[in-house]
Amino acid sequence: DAVRRVASAVAKRFSCRQRDVMMASTGVIGVLLDDAKIVTWDEVRAIVLALPGAEDGTSYGTPALKVKGKFLTRLRAEDGSIVVPLASIEEREALIDSAPGVYFFTDHYRDWPTVLARLEPAGPEHVTGLLTQAWLRIAPKRLVKAWDAEH
Repeated sequence: DAVRRVASAVAKRFSCRQRDVMMASTGVIGVLLDDAKIVTWDEVRAIVLALPGAEDGTSYGTPALKVKGKFLTRLRAEDGSIVVPLASIEEREALIDSAPGVYFFTDHYRDWPTVLARLEPAGPEHVTGLLTQAWLRIAPKRLVKAWDAEH
């Protein structure tokens, strides 16, 4: 199952046990870490660029990450948050309900299945889960299948 493989990869990335990686009903995963850690854009890049087909880019004049040319995330310079496309507006609502200090949206994104995530309070568990789930939706199926086979 793809989510379990993602959990395994996340456990390896954060040097923790796979049982410490949580899977929610939305498929978003998190890692139980002893020390909270502030996530930087460089760490976001490292998380995403470790995934097949991921590449640097720009969007609205800001640093962005893409998968085979498709938008995955970008840094919002005005507040240091990241923009991440989701599967649905209901998923966005669930994320905001689960961590309102991390997830939010502005009027610009009101009608789009997109969430904004504040990096400082998010921590690596939210960011890794959110971006990995976005990658699983956006990446070409052959990349996801090959990545699943490796993990």
